[in-house]
Amino acid sequence: MSVKTASSAPPMPLAPAPLQRALWIARLYYFGFFAALGAIVPFFNVYLQQRGMSGTEIGLVSALPPIIALISNPFWSGVADRWQAHQRVLATLAVVAGVASLAFIWVSSFWAILAVLCVVAFFRGPISAIVDATVMSIVARNPEVSYGRQRVFGSLGWIVVSYGVGLLVTRYSINAIFIFHALMLSGMCGLLSLQLPVEKRTDVTISYTDGLRAMVRLPSYRALLVFMACFGAAAAASGNFVALNILRLGGAAAFIGITNSLAAFLEVPVMFLGQSWFNRVSYRTTIGFCGVGFTLIWGGTAFATTPWHIMVSIIFTGFFFGLSWIAIVGFANDRAPDGLRASAQAVAQAAHGGLGYALGSFASGILWDWGSGMAVYLFAAIIVGFGTIVFMFGTSPRATYFEREFVRKP
Repeated sequence: MSVKTASSAPPMPLAPAPLQRALWIARLYYFGFFAALGAIVPFFNVYLQQRGMSGTEIGLVSALPPIIALISNPFWSGVADRWQAHQRVLATLAVVAGVASLAFIWVSSFWAILAVLCVVAFFRGPISAIVDATVMSIVARNPEVSYGRQRVFGSLGWIVVSYGVGLLVTRYSINAIFIFHALMLSGMCGLLSLQLPVEKRTDVTISYTDGLRAMVRLPSYRALLVFMACFGAAAAASGNFVALNILRLGGAAAFIGITNSLAAFLEVPVMFLGQSWFNRVSYRTTIGFCGVGFTLIWGGTAFATTPWHIMVSIIFTGFFFGLSWIAIVGFANDRAPDGLRASAQAVAQAAHGGLGYALGSFASGILWDWGSGMAVYLFAAIIVGFGTIVFMFGTSPRATYFEREFVRKP
């Protein structure tokens, strides 16, 4: 197989005025997208319970979006990369996912809810990866720009809206989550999709299929996919049962909300100030460092005896998540051939939020019934530790010959 990239010079940096406009569009997009998630994700299981679902049915519904992500993320990112139609694809995904979520207000049966969720997950899942790829293309053209300082607006959107919508749900109806989700996703993100400054690479000579095969053949990218799958499984195990673990140790429901808010708050300074870290530390080293951090945190949480122990672990989880996600996006971007950056992000995120999350949800449910919180968190620590070892041994501080030949770094 012969894979070639364009030999032309990389795109010129954006001028100050267009650059600032592009960055504010990206910031507002992150805010709107994660505000939409913050409106629906924390309260969706409450909605399912109100519809009379059993615990088994709720577990099945929760496992569905990660499985769909395995298909939808590569599919839609591939469409965007193949035809250089990122703006139109993003607008379609945002509008359809937002409007479709309104159907949750009127459906009530298990299978009807499952059908609506399939549509929402299929169209909403790839949005984050495509936007990440767009922002990383801006970073590549303008080295003074920090990915984390744009992505931090997503954390702010989640914090503000999840708290505000929680008040609306308490005072009015659970249906408020779907109305707000639709407004932010279809309205705000749908309009901003057409304004995102997507870099169209007409000078790229690599074919989409050959480029995808070349990217997946990279040892370092395969190692990243293993880490992402393990990280996703561990995150699913710890996240799905943190509330039940707090209640098991005698914590109140209010304690759950405070704990999750503190974790999200800690992401903000990490993402905002992270550029100074990455000026000194590579993406590879950061991923390894955070992997060790997750292993220690979740291993320690397995032996927690009070809700306060859970709170401390969740706070540090927020720190390592913010730092690791910047490194993961940057590492995947550096291994992507020109014209396939959205696909590189989507495949990596599918390994995390698709394969990993689905396996972690299934395994942790069994472990919770068998050994409660200790078994779940030991599983999380072991699986993310294994993924970290594979990643560090499967990558090199320097690019391999294959990477130097076939992947042009920005």
